Amino acid sequence: MSLSFYSPWMRIIAWMVLITFTMLILEPAAVAAQVLHAEYQQAAAQSALAKAAKLAHTLETVEATLSRWQQSLTDNTRQRQTAEMPGVVETLKQQVSALEEQVQADFAAIEDHLRTHHLPEEILQRHRAAVTISQQHAATLLQNLADIEAAKDTAQLRTQIDKTLQHLQPLQTAGKHPEFDPNQLPFSIPKGEVRAPLETEEALQALFPTDSTLPPRSVVRRKPSQPDDSYLAPTEDIQITGDIKALAEELEHNPVKIYNWVHDNIRFIPTYGSIQGSQQTLESRAGNATDTASLLIALLRASGIHSRYAYGTVRIPIAKVMNWVGGVTVPEAAVQLLAQGGIPTTSLIQAGKIAFVKMEQVWVEAWVDFEPSRGAKHKVGDSWIPLDASFKQYQFTEGMDIQGQVPPFDAEEFAKHLTKNAQINEAEGWVSGIDQNYIETTLKNYQSDMETYITQTKPDATVGEVLGTQTIIPSNRPMLAAGLPYFLMAKGNTFKELPSRLRHQFKFSLYANETDRTLDTPALTLARSLPSLAGKRLTLSFEPASERDRQVIESYLPKVPEGQELDPKDLPTSLPGYLIHLKAQLKLDGEIVAESGSFTMGQELRSVTGITRMEGGWLLAQN
Repeated sequence: MSLSFYSPWMRIIAWMVLITFTMLILEPAAVAAQVLHAEYQQAAAQSALAKAAKLAHTLETVEATLSRWQQSLTDNTRQRQTAEMPGVVETLKQQVSALEEQVQADFAAIEDHLRTHHLPEEILQRHRAAVTISQQHAATLLQNLADIEAAKDTAQLRTQIDKTLQHLQPLQTAGKHPEFDPNQLPFSIPKGEVRAPLETEEALQALFPTDSTLPPRSVVRRKPSQPDDSYLAPTEDIQITGDIKALAEELEHNPVKIYNWVHDNIRFIPTYGSIQGSQQTLESRAGNATDTASLLIALLRASGIHSRYAYGTVRIPIAKVMNWVGGVTVPEAAVQLLAQGGIPTTSLIQAGKIAFVKMEQVWVEAWVDFEPSRGAKHKVGDSWIPLDASFKQYQFTEGMDIQGQVPPFDAEEFAKHLTKNAQINEAEGWVSGIDQNYIETTLKNYQSDMETYITQTKPDATVGEVLGTQTIIPSNRPMLAAGLPYFLMAKGNTFKELPSRLRHQFKFSLYANETDRTLDTPALTLARSLPSLAGKRLTLSFEPASERDRQVIESYLPKVPEGQELDPKDLPTSLPGYLIHLKAQLKLDGEIVAESGSFTMGQELRSVTGITRMEGGWLLAQN
């Protein structure tokens, strides 16, 4: 990669990641860095940013001046003002020369540091190469300015200005703020454009081919034989963790108790496909039909009960669906919620009104001791029994009328006041001058109004009484039912492990530059299912690429005498980033799952993060 014109500018950028590297390199420094005083952090940040702005100012001035002249020539307004231009160019040349003199002085100081600390020859070679490139860029820029000054006509002037701007463009090292696209927000509401549910066995079976060894449905079946132990194994979605084993034991490994517990404790989320897996569903106490099925199967398999997924299309009365998806009062809203979650859904109209919902659904089949106790006493399984613990009804209670009784929070006026008094730089993506007192006062006043209303209405009110409650109506089954709690229109295949197409995916790719991103040649990439990542911490960090790079960083860190602690004030506020090569690491719960690359510290990288959409396809974010 090419080095920036002003390598010290890269050093200034690098101060922001210094503490991170310190924590990765030296454990004592890591501990000390955690107690940095806020006042020192603020002062160090202001100092480094001020220096960075000063170094960048000359290049920005040159670029802004030339861009202004370029536009005047393009518009044919002939605002060259030949009497003034030579003086302006001469001033720019003086500024560039002065800055280059300072840069070379910084380079000299860095070389003294490298030699004093006896750093490897390879590091000195990097330094000398950076000095040469910086000198070449400075000489080129000064020559370009001289050529502009000597231009004899408008055409020649335009050519020289264009040439100089092209030379300046790659030298600007400031990161660019990602473009804002309101249609690509991660929290935006899906459009709910889904296909209609399939309504024949043949179509459903073709949608997700089975891994079952059972004979085709057209063959007359005898009583099914005992399933093998593959129906007891964990999978990517069916995580049989210590928590799940403990709960299964608490429920006495009884299929009826297991079903009732999952039904009564897992709130339904109207989304489609495997997102969390069994463990995260247990921890969050919420999940869609697939995630709930994964938890139910995990508890059954942890109890030695063979179980599997089943897939099909069902028909449910609209009143039950309205309650199931959250207590909506408009039938169309219930259908829309299911569709927004990516569930293939359609409504069935009778007498001009929505009477039923038809939707594709995932449930569980368990090999239980059904005759004669219907699962209440499980000894040896004899039948595949369908169980859907995701389908349930709720009891709703109304909360207090805060919206109607408390003066509303004027969000529009709140935003206007903040933006009126704040300084906003959309180009660089920062905001300053926020009126913190106004924020605190406004929010405290609104909070006080709410507290006054609640206290006057019911002083000892619970959270549920204030906001309203949604309580699952318990199953209380003494034994298992022989069928599903809704009408089964068509059944597809069964699966001991979910098809990959029913599992949501995540991907991340890191690129060294924009060209690599365009060609899709990442330096590092990771593709995993969401269930395998659910509840875990995925981090991107950078380590020295070699021992030589580590030595450079450590040479700038203060030496701490044995028995003493590091004083954060002694930490440097910059590093010679152009000398330091780094490798990227992706860690999942602290374990390295991908590692690659050799990047120069301060280098601007590109990344693409993707997550599958509920309705299909990918939601991508480029940074």
